[in-house]
Amino acid sequence: MTLALALLQAVGCATLPDIQPGPPSHALAPDPESPLAQRYAGDYNGQSGFALVGDGADAFALRISMIEQAKHTLDLQYYIIRPDDTGHFLLAKLVEAARRGVRVRLLVDDIYTAGRDMDMAELASQANIDVRVFNPFMGRDATGLSRLVEFVFDPDRVNRRMHNKLFIADNSVVIFGGRNLGNEYFSSPSDISFVDLDVFAAGPVVQEISNSFDEYWNDKLAVPITQLTRLPSEKRQHKALDKLARQARAYSQSKGFHDLYPSRRYPEGLPRRGDLSIARYRAVWDNPRKATPPTDEEHDDRIGIVVQRIIDRAQREVQLTSPYFVPGEDGIEQFARLRERQVSVAVLTNSLAANDVPAVHAGYAKYRPALLEQGVTLYELRPLRKPPRSRILHLPTGSTASLHAKALVVDRQTVVIGSANADPRSRFLNTEFAVVIYSGDLAAQMVRSFSRLTQPDISYRVMRNGNDGLKWVGKTSKGQVETLSEPEASAWRRMMSGVYSVIAPEKML
Repeated sequence: MTLALALLQAVGCATLPDIQPGPPSHALAPDPESPLAQRYAGDYNGQSGFALVGDGADAFALRISMIEQAKHTLDLQYYIIRPDDTGHFLLAKLVEAARRGVRVRLLVDDIYTAGRDMDMAELASQANIDVRVFNPFMGRDATGLSRLVEFVFDPDRVNRRMHNKLFIADNSVVIFGGRNLGNEYFSSPSDISFVDLDVFAAGPVVQEISNSFDEYWNDKLAVPITQLTRLPSEKRQHKALDKLARQARAYSQSKGFHDLYPSRRYPEGLPRRGDLSIARYRAVWDNPRKATPPTDEEHDDRIGIVVQRIIDRAQREVQLTSPYFVPGEDGIEQFARLRERQVSVAVLTNSLAANDVPAVHAGYAKYRPALLEQGVTLYELRPLRKPPRSRILHLPTGSTASLHAKALVVDRQTVVIGSANADPRSRFLNTEFAVVIYSGDLAAQMVRSFSRLTQPDISYRVMRNGNDGLKWVGKTSKGQVETLSEPEASAWRRMMSGVYSVIAPEKML
C-alpha cells in the first residue's frame, strides 16, 4: 500500500519536461540517382506495385536489403522494436546507414520502451539519426511501475497507442502490414512466433505513405527522445554504439542468422519490378489526434469506416483474418445483413491456446454463438509447435504459433492489409494504417493462404453442438478430433478467460 501511494504521488507530481517540439521535417522526393528509385522507376498510370510478404525470413531479409540499398532516407514507424537479436541487428544496420550519410527518422510508440530511454538517446546521438516516441508516459523509471499507475489513474490517455507499422527507404519503396521488429515476427527462435503478413510496395503509393509518416512525425505527440532523458556522454555514446555493432556482428555469424538470411525468395535482395502486382489502391490512416482524449467522437475512425463500407458492398464472399477479433453488436448486425444477401463469411482468428492476449479472446468468445447463428464459418488457429515448412507458415521448431496477420479479402478482388485488428481497440483507441488494394492476383494469393491456414491440421473449425453448445473440429496424425471445450488450453488459461470476460471492458479489447 505504501509503495502504491508513493508511486501515485510520484506520477501525480510528475510532469514531462518543458517539451520543445522537434524541428519539422518531411520526406524527400526520390533521387533519380538512388538505386531503389532506378529499380522501381516507370509509369504506373496512377497505380502501384505490390508483393505479399508472408514469410518471416523474407520479411527480415527485405528490411536488411532496403537499409543497405538506401542512399538518402530511411523512415521507420513502429509500435514495438524488441531489444533482441533481430531488433538489435536492424538498429545496427540503421547506424551503418546513418554513418554513410542516410537520414534516419525512427518513430516508436512509448508503450514498450520502459527502461530504454538511454538506449534510444544513445541511438539518437549518432549523426543523421533522429528518434521520437509517440504519446510518452510521464513516468520514465526503468522498472515501469509508474506506468502501471498511469494505466490505473490516467487510462483514457495512456491506453491510446500508435499501432502503425511502416518501413520506407528513399521514398521509393515501403513495407507495411502487421509486423513489428523482433524475433517473433521474423521466424527467429523465440517462445512464440507469429504467423504474420506484410506488403512490399513501390510506385505512387510510397509518397502517400510517406505523407502519413510525416503527419505523425510532426505531430506534437511525437516527442524527441532527447526531450525525455539526458543526453549520454560522448564516451557512453561510443561505447553503446560499439556494443550494438558487436552484437550485430556476433548475430550475423550465428546459425540463427544464416537460417533466415539471405532470403531464399529474392536472391537479389529485393523483388524486381516485374515481380510486383500492379493495381489500383487506396492508402488510409488514422489522424494522430485519435490518440488524444477526451472523446472518441472527436476523431474519425477512418479505417474502420472504410472497411465497413467495403464489407457492406460484398456480393459473394468475405474472408477476414484477425488475431484479435471482437465483432461487437455492430459486427453481428453487419454479418446478419450479409447473410440476408447470401454472402458467405469466413473468419480466422486465434484459439485461446494460441492467443497471446487471453483478455481479447474472452471478449471474442461471447460472440461465437451469434457469429455461428449468422452463418459465419469460424476458424481458430491451433498453437502449432511443429508446423509445416512453407512460405505461408514458416516457424522455427519449438516455437508456438500465434496468428498476427491482419487481412480482409472481399469477392476475390479487393484486399485490405495493414496494422488494424478487428476489435474495439483498433477502432476507437489505437491509431492504425492500412492499404486497400484492388487486385484479383493478390486476392487469389490471399485466398490460397487462407485455405491452407484453415486446414484441420492447422486450425480448428468452431461449430454448433446441439442448441447451446460448441465443438471444435480438427485433425491430427491419428485422424479427426472433436472437443467440447477450448482445445489445448490449460485450465488456468480457461479460468482467466472467464475472469476477463467479466472484468475487462470491451472498449479496451
